[in-house]
Amino acid sequence: MLQENVYVKDIFNYLDYLREHDLLIKLQRFDGKRELLVYSMMIALYTNNEDLLQWVCNKTKKQIQTWDKEYFKQCYGYDLETWEAELYQLIDQREEIMERIRINSIDKKIAKLKESHLII
Repeated sequence: MLQENVYVKDIFNYLDYLREHDLLIKLQRFDGKRELLVYSMMIALYTNNEDLLQWVCNKTKKQIQTWDKEYFKQCYGYDLETWEAELYQLIDQREEIMERIRINSIDKKIAKLKESHLII
């Protein structure tokens, strides 16, 4: 159950748990793993905390280094380095991402949801 205050470290612990224990993520080629990295990046961007963003980038780089580049290219038709660069481009798109979040948050269905606060 979502609490009013949510610790960012708890979210990252949960994402790590999924990465290690969720069979769908473990058995998929890279789809689930890529999504978890995007989620991590989005959380770091949302908090607008430079230390957290740097931590996510370092952790991301370490994870990506363990991936099979050739197999990734066979699966998706483009280089792992291309996807990684696109992931890091999200940092430069923070303002646009935040604007999308703001616009989505005024949607009537979303506005009715309970509010939570991320705590670093």
